[in-house]
Amino acid sequence: MIVLLYVFVSFLRCLLVALSCVTASNSIHNKMVWSLLRAPVIFFDSNPIGTIMTRFTKDVTSTDFLLPMLLNFLLISGFKIIISAIFIIVVVPWDLIMVAFVLYPIYLIRKWSITAQNDAQRLDAISKGPLNTRFSSINDGLTSIRAYKKHDYYEHGFMADSDLNSNAKFTYNGVSRWSGIRYDMFGLVFVVTNLLVVSLLK
Repeated sequence: MIVLLYVFVSFLRCLLVALSCVTASNSIHNKMVWSLLRAPVIFFDSNPIGTIMTRFTKDVTSTDFLLPMLLNFLLISGFKIIISAIFIIVVVPWDLIMVAFVLYPIYLIRKWSITAQNDAQRLDAISKGPLNTRFSSINDGLTSIRAYKKHDYYEHGFMADSDLNSNAKFTYNGVSRWSGIRYDMFGLVFVVTNLLVVSLLK
């Protein structure tokens, strides 16, 4: 009975996540297309085609692929954490003090790292626009580039744009790893302290 209930709840969770993400993706895409078709000409003069393509590809791709995975992981991890916390607090009530000591530094780390992560994501989105624009221009003018033998010039520009985009990605990954290592350290301290205290109380 418990196994059937678990299977039913898991199926219901996956179904709700899939339906909500598909609805969100359709809504975002339709609103973006609606706004783009009704944008004034000055919008296309001030925004290169690469920037517009980045907005469509990155946002829709994140909604289609990244959001369902993260939402599913959040639901599973959230329920596990809540159930585990309830059992631990019932068995060891004084553990709430340790939780408070651990959650505060984790909150500070999150507060410091979220600004850098947002800036890195913004730089990634900004640097990806010129990269897509240059790639489109190279693809459209490939015959002229070969005729005038400008391979080195466009290759150097493309590699420079690619380096800028890679720097933004590495910065985001570095900040994520910086915060992740500290989360793991505080979690390890919490577990080791609990084991020592429980051993001493015995």
